[in-house]
Amino acid sequence: MNKEETLALWTRCQTVKRAALEAGRTERDAQAEAARLWNAWADACTRDRKDLEERGAWRHGYTVYGRSAGANDATAEWFAKADCNFEGARMKLASTPDAVAEEHLGYAQPEDDPPPIACE
Repeated sequence: MNKEETLALWTRCQTVKRAALEAGRTERDAQAEAARLWNAWADACTRDRKDLEERGAWRHGYTVYGRSAGANDATAEWFAKADCNFEGARMKLASTPDAVAEEHLGYAQPEDDPPPIACE
């Protein structure tokens, strides 16, 4: 996702969480509802990657900076879709490390680990 898409999804998650809290749900339940929305995107990305792998179309590579990237158009498109861009976003900081962990509880990321490299 580009920055605008990332922030739009994050905003929708926060709107879902706020509505759940206003409806009387607990903080943890409200967070879980927001995470479900985020995770629907992450799960779709993971399914798309597995589909590319099953079709033999997954080609993992690296940029000159060592960042994971697609080595063909289909994989490059997947990386563009599966990326989150919060660059320059200003967010309220949580007061403690536990609060930071709680704020992101349940949020998944698309699986983008490269396959292991066999060494001989």
